[in-house]
Amino acid sequence: MGRRIQPKEDPKAASQKSSKGNPLSGFNPGKLLPVAIIMLLLGTAALAGWYFKSDTVIQSVNVTGNYFTEASEIIAIAGIPLQSPPDSVSFLAVLQRIETLPYIKTAGMRLASRGAVQISVQERTPIGMFIQGNRRVFTDEQGVILPVRPGKAVDVPLVYGIGISARQDTLRSAAFQQVRDFLIEAQRVPLAFATLSEIAWTADEGIVALSHENGIRLVFGRDRYAESLRNWDLFYRQVVAVRGPQQFTSVDLRYNGQIVTRES
Repeated sequence: MGRRIQPKEDPKAASQKSSKGNPLSGFNPGKLLPVAIIMLLLGTAALAGWYFKSDTVIQSVNVTGNYFTEASEIIAIAGIPLQSPPDSVSFLAVLQRIETLPYIKTAGMRLASRGAVQISVQERTPIGMFIQGNRRVFTDEQGVILPVRPGKAVDVPLVYGIGISARQDTLRSAAFQQVRDFLIEAQRVPLAFATLSEIAWTADEGIVALSHENGIRLVFGRDRYAESLRNWDLFYRQVVAVRGPQQFTSVDLRYNGQIVTRES
């Protein structure tokens, strides 16, 4: 019986065959690390070259989001020198200066293309015009006192009975907090809020208001504002709108489940 002879495979050919069958053969992670570093450095260098290249200077400053505050006022306090390189300006210090303006709640800034600086602001929203003697100021929900700006109209109720010191920049009294809570609730009942003309805080009755139509005296008290405003909204729709506002002189909404009226 003859012997079966198994031919010997060439080691080099075997190696090539093994290499072709394994897609990860010859892969060396260490070889990619220098390439990745080079690509990262090139990308960073390109970005830095666009952002801080030696011939880039600030060409203009623009403002968005402002209504009560003039753009010129914001640009002036920002104090960003034109024709200066961006990296010579402390953007954090600029934002801090802008946020010292009365109406500015928050400010942001970015460098756009061609050396244009874009300042965006969020302003405080007045909830009422507070009047004491000859002094008139707006305040926001936090009680921050905001100056009345000529030509900048805002439809809010007039508020009386809250002391305003000349040295104050924020109202914090218990009386103000009651008025603030009432105004916030009133904004959630659009029709009721639209009927309010003047609001006063009194020690005896709490919140007292006058309606736009015929000056109906509305007594809301010291608490349960959401309920009393809903009751006024319902009473206005179903009774006042039908019979006419001239039929009523006062509406007392302080009582739970009851509305007390005085008619003409």
